[in-house]
Amino acid sequence: MKKDYFFTIITSLFLICNVSAQGTEDFESPLSPGATSFTNNGQIFNILSTAPERFDVFSQGYNQNPTGNSDSCVGCGWNGTAADDQFIDSSRNSNGDNNGSTFSMTTGLGNNITIKSLYMYCATSGFVKPVTGTLTITGLVDGNTTPVFTFTLLPADLNDPNNFALNNGFTEINFSNINGTDYSELNVDEITFVASNDMDYIALDAFTWGAEVLSTNDFQLETKPKLFPNPSSDSISVSNLKTAQDYNIIDILGKTIDNGIIAVNESIDISKLKTGTYFLKLNSPEVIRFIKK
Repeated sequence: MKKDYFFTIITSLFLICNVSAQGTEDFESPLSPGATSFTNNGQIFNILSTAPERFDVFSQGYNQNPTGNSDSCVGCGWNGTAADDQFIDSSRNSNGDNNGSTFSMTTGLGNNITIKSLYMYCATSGFVKPVTGTLTITGLVDGNTTPVFTFTLLPADLNDPNNFALNNGFTEINFSNINGTDYSELNVDEITFVASNDMDYIALDAFTWGAEVLSTNDFQLETKPKLFPNPSSDSISVSNLKTAQDYNIIDILGKTIDNGIIAVNESIDISKLKTGTYFLKLNSPEVIRFIKK
């Protein structure tokens, strides 16, 4: 009885401490314009996209370089209550018309979080109606290819981007109620946004996240292999290895491009890999996805 009572107290204290890790990022100062990462309440977030698109922090008046395009949109953005002129988009570097648009956000060090809500602006490249494309939002964790959640929003689910009287054209996406389903208590370390067809411009603002949801199982020793850092430019490591294991690195086409043996507390050199998405296959049946910067 004393042991159970002690465990209950420790669990409660841990949950109370953990719940403080949460926040809302509206991308206002002191963030750097053009940044591809940001920190909110001590949590690092990375913004990932593939050329020719470049998603970063938009800031009214910011000029990327002396000859490049500048951020120019007075009265844009939406921090939940008013226009703020700072948000995430790729307005300076698009991928053309009718190609959709996509980007991801990952947590630094692979920390798990929950996602509570965010605002999205979805339009054609010319910011005209009607938009026929869809927006699919997917949550992932630990590099696994199986989504924690995924849902698709149709044009009818989104605000008119030209109706600035309603959230300045932004749509509030409340993860506690997506078509009657609650996604706000699911742990993720990556979220992706994929717009299709003529939805060539998407922007994100007022991103609200929460602490990882814990259960009593989280106090047991975790034996599941976990890859870090992710993304990485030079090397990756795998935690919770008990013995050396054979590994294969597989590209998105399913081709094995590297293999070897990784020992406990050692790392794998990925510096010669091209930028992109890869999969690490260990002796276990699990496949871990990672990104080479």
